[in-house]
Amino acid sequence: MYLGLLFCPALFKFGDSVNWLLPTLLSIALFLPLYSLTYLGALRGRMWVGVAVAALGFALYPFNSFSNTYIIYAAGIFGLCEPTRRSVLVTTLMMVGFTAFATNFYTPIIAIVVAWVVGFAVLSSNILLQGHTRKNAVLKLNREEIQQLARAAERERIGRDLHDLLGHSLSVIALKSELAKRLIERDPARAKVEIEAIEIAAREALSETRRAVVGMRAAGIRPELARAKLVLTSAGLEVSIDDQLPAHLPPQVETVLALALRESITNVLRHAAASACEISLSGCASQAQLRVRDNGRGIGQMRGSGLSGMAERVAALGGTLLLSTAASGGTEVRLSVDLDGFNSSINGMTSATS
Repeated sequence: MYLGLLFCPALFKFGDSVNWLLPTLLSIALFLPLYSLTYLGALRGRMWVGVAVAALGFALYPFNSFSNTYIIYAAGIFGLCEPTRRSVLVTTLMMVGFTAFATNFYTPIIAIVVAWVVGFAVLSSNILLQGHTRKNAVLKLNREEIQQLARAAERERIGRDLHDLLGHSLSVIALKSELAKRLIERDPARAKVEIEAIEIAAREALSETRRAVVGMRAAGIRPELARAKLVLTSAGLEVSIDDQLPAHLPPQVETVLALALRESITNVLRHAAASACEISLSGCASQAQLRVRDNGRGIGQMRGSGLSGMAERVAALGGTLLLSTAASGGTEVRLSVDLDGFNSSINGMTSATS
């Protein structure tokens, strides 16, 4: 659209149409591939693309005084180059040269001033755009690095737990198996006792392994809390976190809290249009609570498969999930799980099973 300025001589009827039109069309045919190289070519070549576009503006100027359009384009391309100091210096030299060049053609001073103002406005805009792009890239790298470190720490923890869990149990089973092998002919009764002990040790190891696997599959509330803070901060929201939750919770309860927190944060980012978010975790031996509140536009009612799934998971533990919208705006999600009732139901199921 900005290239349309090159055809202004037709509106003002400056000179012979053939004298400006043919060079202008030729310049556009040269400009379009150069402009494409700005985004498709190598980053290090952008400076030379800008120089070529500026040269195009100088070459066309004797035929079309609106070719300062190319000077503006060149300033924008320089704004996408690094380092910033060099971009500003090259743009300044280009504008000084353009001023001297245009003065020879008796260009009105207002036209030169407009070229300076618009050129440096476009330069500054693209410099800011590049800085924002670099910051986003750094944030993305930091987020990926944190996730990789978290995964590595989790793998190390799992490795240690499995080593401590299975190492002792398997060592006991191996020693008792070896002892039973030696006793089976000499003292069958003693060998039978050792074999029974092996069976008990194997069953205990199996039970402990199952409990460990359940804990590994469960989503942790602390890693999810760290992820929520990172995601909200990266999105530009002010984050406030109050964590007073006990260190040890039943894996099923911790998983429900973590998934509820994840779904709540997803809704804040997608629907709330908020600038701040508060996350509060509290609890004691008998209860665990999660509260997520934003200052956005509010969603008003329970809707969507995510919230429905969250409500079902909480209800399965005998807990409650409340969604409310404050009068001043914003949405609050409040989740509460009665640990006494949950433990009683688990113990009842265990007793019935046994």
